[in-house]
Amino acid sequence: MRKIRKFALILIISNLLFGSDKVCSLFPSSLYSFKNIQNSAKVCGTNIIYSDALNTFNGECYTDEYCSDIAKCNMNAYNGDKYNPNLLSSNGSNTPLCNNYSCELNETNYNSYSYNSAKNITFKATKPCPYDSNKKCMTFKDLTLQNGDFELTFYPGDYYFNTLNLNSHTTIKLKGDGVVRIFINNGDFKIKGNINKGTILNPGNSHNLFIFTKGNVLVDSASIVKAFIYTKGDFNNNVGNNFKLYGAITSEGNINVNNGTYVYTGKKGGIFYNCNNSNVSSDTSDICREDIIESGCVDMPMGCSGGYNCKKTIPIKNTTNTPLENVKVYYDESGVGGTIFDDCGVDPSGSCQTITNIQIGSIKYLNKATEFSFDNNVTGSDNDVWVKDTGGICLKDDNFYVTYVKNGVLHQGKLSKCIDNKFDAYDNDKDVDNRVITTKIVNKDFNLTIAHIVDGKLTNFTGTVCVRIESNEYNSSWHKLYFNNESKKNESFKGIDRAIKKADVYILSKQNVNENCPLSDANVSYSSDNFAVRPYKFIIVAGKKHKAGEEFNLTIKALDYENNIVSNFNYDYNKSDIGLVIKDNKNCNVSYDIDSNLSFVNGEANLSLKYLEVGDINISVGEKYNEYAKVDEDDTADKYRFIKNGDIDNILVIPYRFDVNANYQNYKGLSFTYLSKNLDMNSTINLNIKALNKEENITKNYSNECYAKDVDVNISHSGVNSNEIDKILFKVDNENENNISSLKTIEFNISKNYFSNGEANNSVYINFDRKPNNPINEFNFTIKDINVSNIDNVKGNLVLSQDANFRYGFLKIDDLTSYNKDINTTITYYYYKNDNWLINKEHNSSDFGDVKDYMPKNNISLSLGEIKKGKESVKISTTHALPYSAKIHLAIPSYLWYHPLAKEYKAPSNTNTDCLTHPCFKITFLKSGSGWTGLGNSNSKYNENNKTVRVKLKKETNATIHKFNKLNW
Repeated sequence: MRKIRKFALILIISNLLFGSDKVCSLFPSSLYSFKNIQNSAKVCGTNIIYSDALNTFNGECYTDEYCSDIAKCNMNAYNGDKYNPNLLSSNGSNTPLCNNYSCELNETNYNSYSYNSAKNITFKATKPCPYDSNKKCMTFKDLTLQNGDFELTFYPGDYYFNTLNLNSHTTIKLKGDGVVRIFINNGDFKIKGNINKGTILNPGNSHNLFIFTKGNVLVDSASIVKAFIYTKGDFNNNVGNNFKLYGAITSEGNINVNNGTYVYTGKKGGIFYNCNNSNVSSDTSDICREDIIESGCVDMPMGCSGGYNCKKTIPIKNTTNTPLENVKVYYDESGVGGTIFDDCGVDPSGSCQTITNIQIGSIKYLNKATEFSFDNNVTGSDNDVWVKDTGGICLKDDNFYVTYVKNGVLHQGKLSKCIDNKFDAYDNDKDVDNRVITTKIVNKDFNLTIAHIVDGKLTNFTGTVCVRIESNEYNSSWHKLYFNNESKKNESFKGIDRAIKKADVYILSKQNVNENCPLSDANVSYSSDNFAVRPYKFIIVAGKKHKAGEEFNLTIKALDYENNIVSNFNYDYNKSDIGLVIKDNKNCNVSYDIDSNLSFVNGEANLSLKYLEVGDINISVGEKYNEYAKVDEDDTADKYRFIKNGDIDNILVIPYRFDVNANYQNYKGLSFTYLSKNLDMNSTINLNIKALNKEENITKNYSNECYAKDVDVNISHSGVNSNEIDKILFKVDNENENNISSLKTIEFNISKNYFSNGEANNSVYINFDRKPNNPINEFNFTIKDINVSNIDNVKGNLVLSQDANFRYGFLKIDDLTSYNKDINTTITYYYYKNDNWLINKEHNSSDFGDVKDYMPKNNISLSLGEIKKGKESVKISTTHALPYSAKIHLAIPSYLWYHPLAKEYKAPSNTNTDCLTHPCFKITFLKSGSGWTGLGNSNSKYNENNKTVRVKLKKETNATIHKFNKLNW
C-alpha cells in the first residue's frame, strides 16, 4: 500500500527557546505523559533507553539540571511533587466466585479471591466514581492468580485493588478505546505476561493504560508492556533483554534497567539534552521538508494562498538512519500582519501567541516566530507533518527553521526542501512507474528490485547500499548490494519467520564507498510502499460428530508456508469479519450461529459454532473483512492478500434428541375393541416422532431425502394373562403383521422413509390371538412407556399410561319359522364378562361389526335394520311358493364368530357350507292352513300369519335347539 506517514504535532509556545523547565531523566515522567493524570511531577528519563544504558539508577534529578552524558548525570534527592492518589477502599461482598473458565465481573464491591487454575476474567466498571461522575469505578479486595495461564480484560474505568498478586503467567488486555487505570494499595506488582500487547503496533495506545502501585514492580518473565507505570517502590527487570516497555516508568525507589528495551511513547516529559551551548552545529542537512500540501486555500496577492479555511500540511523527513531528538520547527513571521495561526494545531496547549526577539543559536530573528514540537523523536522512518490555518499568511521557503538533537549535539538552522534523490524497493515484476510491494507469506522466500531513483527516473549509482526489512517489532538481517554505475538490482530475501501487519524496506546508501553494513552517516530511504507478511493458510481442527444446536469448538491454526504454526500471529476478527462458509453435502438446509469473535493468540484461535440442523457438512473459515494484510488492499488481489481458507469436511451433525408424542385408543376411538386375531379390529397407537436440536426446534433435514435414519421403537405394556392369551398381534401402518409372546415388549423399526421435514407419523395397530371356541373375560390393556433410538444413539422417551378395553364378542340369531313370506327377527351381539355372556349394549353401530353377506340368495332376501344397544333388527323374505325351508349362512367379521365346537372362521361360499366355520340358522316358511302352528298364546301381538317358532340358546352349552309342537298330526 502506498504509504503516507503522518504523526500528530503539539504546538508549544514558551518564553525562551531553551527554557529551564527541562530535566535530565532516565525515563520520561509517566505522569507528564499519561492523559488525565496530574502533571506536576518530574522524574528521570530519556526518550529511548538502549541496552547499554545504566543498569541501576537511584533517585531523581533536580528540575534545573542538564547533562551532556547520561552516564555522568548527577543523582540527587528529588524535591518535586510525588504522586499520592487518594485510593478507594474495598469493602467486599458475598459475590460468588468465578466458577466458569470465562466470566465477567461488573459490580462495585468485591471480596478477596484466589484462583488456582486458568481463567479468563473480564472486569467491567459500572459505578460512577466518587471524584468524577463521568468515570466508572470498581473496587476489589485481594486477587491472587496462580497455577495456570490467566487472561484479565478491563473495560475503560478506574480499578482499585488492595493487592493484585500475579503469581502465574497473566496476560492483561484492554476492551475498547477508553482509558484504564489500575491502583494497587499493597504488595508488589509482578509482570509475568504481556500487558496491553494488542496495541503495540500503535504506540499512542500506551496512553490507554496507567498502573499505580505502592509496592515494587517486578518483571519475572519475558513480557511486552504497553503502559505508563508509577511505583512508590523499586522497579526491577529480572529477565534482561526479554523485557520490552512501550510507554514510561516512574519510580520513587531504585530502577534496574538490566538491558531491557524501553521505548518512550509519551507526549511530554523529561528530554535528554546536551545543554552545552558551545556544542552546537548549524548543519541541518539531516532533516528536510517536502512540498506543502494545501487544502481549502484560495489565491492571494503576491503569489500567496490562504483564506479562512485554508490549511497547509508540511511533511518533515529525517534523511539519515540516526534518531533525531527534540525536533522543533519554527516559522519566521516577521513583518506579517493580520490573523496569525488561528488554529493552534491538532493538540493545542493554549491560545496562540507570538514570540519576539528570539535567539536561535547565533541567528537572530526579529518580530515574530512560532514553534511547533513533534510528539516523538523523528527517526529515519518518520515523516511527521504539521497542519495549520495560515489565515492568509504566505509560507515562504526561506522562513522555515529547525532545531534538533543528534548524538548529544544541538543542530539549528534553516529547514531546507527535500531533494527527490532516493532508493526504493518494489516487486520484481513491477517497474519504476508502479513501485508496489504485494503481500508476502511467512517463511516463503521472495524477490525485490532495489532501485536508485532521481526525480522519478532510474538513475545510475556507484556505492554501497544496505537493505533490510523492518517493522515496529522486526528487523531482518542486512543485505549488502554494491552498485557499480547501476540503477537497480534484484535481491532475494529469505522468507520472514513471523507475521507482520505493516513492514517496509529500510535502505541505507553511501556513494563511492564499498563498506560493510550497516553504514554510518548514510542517506536513508524507505520503500514508498508498505506491505504485510501474512500466514500462508488456516487449518481447522474439530471433532467429526456433534449434536444439533449444541455448541462445539473449531480450533483454527494459522500456518506458514512450511506448515508450521505462526506463533506471533495475534489478531482479532469480529464475527462480521469472518468468512465462514458451511455447505451441506446433500444440498439440504444449512443453519448455524456463531457465538464468538475469532481472536488469534500465538497463531491459534477458537471459534464457537452452533449448528442448528442435522447434516453432513463441510466447513471453511477464512477472512472476509478486516483482513490481516489490509495495508495491501490497493495493490494485491484478494486471492493473494487474504489468508488461505481453512477447510474441514464431513462433519456429522445428528439430532440432539427425539421428541415422542402418542395417544393410545380403542378401535376408531370408540369405547371398546373386540379381540381379533387378524387385526380386522384393533386398538391404535398414534405415534409422532420429531428430531429436535438442543433449542427444541425441529431439524427438518432429518428426512428421507436428507439425513433421516431408521428409528427403533420399544413399547412397554401391562401384559395379559398368558394362560388365556399367548400372542400379541401388531403391525405398523400397512406393513406386515407381527406376533410376539404376550409377555414381551412390543419392538419394531420405523424406516427412515417415513420421516419428512424432521418428523414421522405412524399408526401402530394392536390386538391379540383369539380362539373361536374359547371365550375369555373382558380386560384392559395399558401402554406404559415408549422409547425410541437410532444408530447414532439419539434417544427419546414418552411415559404414556393409556388403556384400551378388549372384549370377546359373538353374534347370535335363532332358527325361525313363519306363516308368511316375511320374517322379522333380531340379531344380538354378546361379549364375555365374569364368565357369562352379556348383551354388549355399547355395540351401537356397524363400526363394531355387522353381517357382511349371506347365502343362498336365490328366493331369499335379507335386509338389516338399525343396531341399538347390542340388538339389530332383521327382515328375511322369500319369493318361493310356500311351504319353503332353507339354511342361511352368514358372512361376519371373524372376531364375532363363536361356537363351542367352532373351527377357524371361514366365510361361506359355494365350496364352504360348513356351519362350524361361520354362523348358520334355519328358516321355515309354512303355508297357512297346513295344519302346523307355532308356539304362542292368544295374547300375542303378532297375528296368525306372522307367528314363528322361537329357538333358544342353552346357557350351559351355547347350543341352538328348535322346539316344535305337532298339531293336528
